[in-house]
Amino acid sequence: MKLLLVSMFMALVSQSVFAQNDFVKGADVGFLTGQEKHGVKFHDRDGKERECLELLKTDYQMKAIRMRVWVNPRGGMNDKHELLAMAKRAKGLGMDLMVDFHYSDSWADPAKQPIPEAWKEHSYKQMKKDVREHTIDVLSLLKANGIEPRWVQVGNETANGMLWPMGHIEQNPKQYAGFIRAGYDAVKKVFPQAIVIVHLDRGHLQSLYDYNLDIVKKYGGKFDMIGMSLYPYWAMQDHPELNPDGIITDCMANIRHCSEKYGCDVMIVETGFEVDEQHPEKMDEGRRQLTRVIREARNETNGRCRGVFYWEPQCLPGGYKLGAFNSNAAPTAIMEAFTEEKQMPYIPDGVIDTTKHEAVGLKPAANVKTVTVFKANEQSDHYANGVVLAAFKGKLYCMWQSSPKDEDSDDTRVLYSISSDEGNSWSKPMVLAAPNQDCCCTSGGWLVNGDTLLAFIDTWQKGLSPRGGKTCYITSTDGLSWSPMLPVRMADGSEMDGVLEQDPYRLPDGRLVGATHFMPGLHVCPVYTDDPKGISGWRKGLFEYKDLGKTSREIEPSQYVQPDGTIVMLFRDQSSSFRKLVSISKDKGETWTRPECTTIPDGRTKQCAGNLPDGTSYMVSCPAPAKRRWPLVLHLSNDGIKFDKAILLRSGSLNDLPPRRYEGKYKTLGYSYPKAIAYHQNLYIGYSTNKEDVECTIVTL
Repeated sequence: MKLLLVSMFMALVSQSVFAQNDFVKGADVGFLTGQEKHGVKFHDRDGKERECLELLKTDYQMKAIRMRVWVNPRGGMNDKHELLAMAKRAKGLGMDLMVDFHYSDSWADPAKQPIPEAWKEHSYKQMKKDVREHTIDVLSLLKANGIEPRWVQVGNETANGMLWPMGHIEQNPKQYAGFIRAGYDAVKKVFPQAIVIVHLDRGHLQSLYDYNLDIVKKYGGKFDMIGMSLYPYWAMQDHPELNPDGIITDCMANIRHCSEKYGCDVMIVETGFEVDEQHPEKMDEGRRQLTRVIREARNETNGRCRGVFYWEPQCLPGGYKLGAFNSNAAPTAIMEAFTEEKQMPYIPDGVIDTTKHEAVGLKPAANVKTVTVFKANEQSDHYANGVVLAAFKGKLYCMWQSSPKDEDSDDTRVLYSISSDEGNSWSKPMVLAAPNQDCCCTSGGWLVNGDTLLAFIDTWQKGLSPRGGKTCYITSTDGLSWSPMLPVRMADGSEMDGVLEQDPYRLPDGRLVGATHFMPGLHVCPVYTDDPKGISGWRKGLFEYKDLGKTSREIEPSQYVQPDGTIVMLFRDQSSSFRKLVSISKDKGETWTRPECTTIPDGRTKQCAGNLPDGTSYMVSCPAPAKRRWPLVLHLSNDGIKFDKAILLRSGSLNDLPPRRYEGKYKTLGYSYPKAIAYHQNLYIGYSTNKEDVECTIVTL
């Protein structure tokens, strides 16, 4: 009895570990044998020749392959012997196998399910026997060679049934279910532990799955798992009114629905995204979509989606446009989704509703209040922006750039105010840096180092085209008297030939990590220094930006750190995707992944991110999928990936967002360029309202 209990306990433990950890990423590679016969040589991103399966497993974390099998194909393509040969290669690499029975001599899909030539004159009873014998024959060959498939599909995309017209779902629904049952029983006879899959297309279409699977269940069909195809590209060809993110959202909802209704796991057994070498942005978009698919399949399906398989990723674009390799037989950016999805930050569905413009569905919070630091009037400057806060010797400091009327004007200067009562009231503005005949000044942020407060000042050379600047600094020990202005220097002693973003992040070991917009123009690059003062020793991280001419696509970033030490840098997308871009570093800022689009909406504004004292990651932004700078929202995450909490800071309602009072160049309505600090159990967020008033919203933590 004791031994039985121990065995039961270990089985439960094993099931629990499976549920939590066994999410499979894989590839259908049915064309691979033919490609190799035609001399295709595969390469990695660095151009080194590699064996294809080894490349998929080693570089892209693919644990399994999927292989289709036809009954009596011409020339032997996709027959049981080709399946066996590829299965042996996969086993040698420690990869799992999914077998996809088409029950046809060629392609079977929603548009066609032809009966094999040798079965055409058979009765329904005999055809069920054919299904059974063919299934047993193929699987027995695998078994005799020491191959045990983990999953077996009985039919391929059988939305409209199989073996037409005998098993057409509308004409003969009972016979369709009978064929599914015959395949199921045959699989279990050879491999009782194999997971049997019923596979349908259009994973976003819940009504299709309800209709088909209800029929299978009603007439005695059986399955262990539901397989889905998810192709936003093909869905939009048939329905141009759809969009890829909506299709993905609907698919995830369908996975949750089907797993609950039918009491089984689900897997996305086919997906693919467009490769267009003349338009690289399409591959970046495909990577973003696939990253979202993998991430949400893993995290947003209550653990019921067991994996994602890409259909023929190794295909070259001349033969199939939804592969994931280029014409040199090397992976495109799409493949990077298989290695990056764990780190990609996202906001789960239901946290905000971007169709509700004023407040994205959020309600005012009791722990939030707003204080005005400076309010423009007839006698004052009418332009204010670039608000940055700091805490120093028991007081709060707020700096911003200011001019009489316009943004980026030659008379722009830097002002600051001080609060001695934790942000509830603020001093009259004082001049921190003034323009001269050569340069104007903007706010570059603060840095506290012991008893010294450092203010970064960005100096912009007048008349320079494209526009650019340098970073200087001044220091103070009392917050009132300031040192002469000096240039910030790189590790080689040269002046920093760019403007440092306003909130460099201090890592636990003292290293400072931030980003600078380097000249000519404004081309961003992460930077780091081990100088605690932040005035010298700056080095560029290894980073790849997209050049838009005068600027990089990626601008105005901010960063936070995940629990494992990974630095996540978020960017404004100057290409107007209206989503945040992200790059990560796992070596304290020295190297960075290629930036990519997240699914996080952003009104194309400056970023604000960081960590609370307990390690919680935060973002402050205007989550609008359009050029709109309201509402202002605080997003929180325990792991720096899933931002599942949102707090409304300011809304777009007439009661909250006042009309702009003064005209001026680039004066955008809304809440611009937030920057935040944590201080005394509060999070202080500074920003400008309508680029004329300086305000601070205080969130009690």
